[in-house]
Amino acid sequence: MSTLRLSTNSHTCLAAQVSLTGTFKHTLRNNHNVSSTVTVDMLQCSNGVSMLVHAGNNHTASRFAKPLCPRRAARFIEDAANGVPFSDLPHEDEYKLVSDIEQMLREGIQAQRGTYYTWTDDDIEFEVGFEPGRARITVGTTTLGMSLPANRELAYQLLSDNLHRFLQAVRTTSQAA
Repeated sequence: MSTLRLSTNSHTCLAAQVSLTGTFKHTLRNNHNVSSTVTVDMLQCSNGVSMLVHAGNNHTASRFAKPLCPRRAARFIEDAANGVPFSDLPHEDEYKLVSDIEQMLREGIQAQRGTYYTWTDDDIEFEVGFEPGRARITVGTTTLGMSLPANRELAYQLLSDNLHRFLQAVRTTSQAA
């Protein structure tokens, strides 16, 4: 079977999409005119870009430094669609530009629904729940709820700041106990 490649139209669209947050569909074709459509989730973070490619039952994710080169994004999509290892893997430092917590908060703000569970480096388990215009942070039986602004970047800053303050208060309280 020959290799699937992005269409010319997908390459053109990808040039703009690498700087956006959203879900995008791309068509790939091989020289036998067999085609496949993949879905690409792009998430712009403070220092990097998180990409997730859905190709059939395969889901391939990675993180890249900003600005993300459209040719590099295209290679990542094509490699994921063809089920081969990415030929231009990010360096470990590049992957760390987007923390798991930042990605989780931004995904929740983007989706405006769902509950995400994780923990801090010092093993504080917490969850963040989302519904349109609102978020709640829960540690154990203590919950902090807040309204979020419509602007996603402002919403992220507010939620991130409140999360860090809330977790610091949990640390301080547990040390005092």
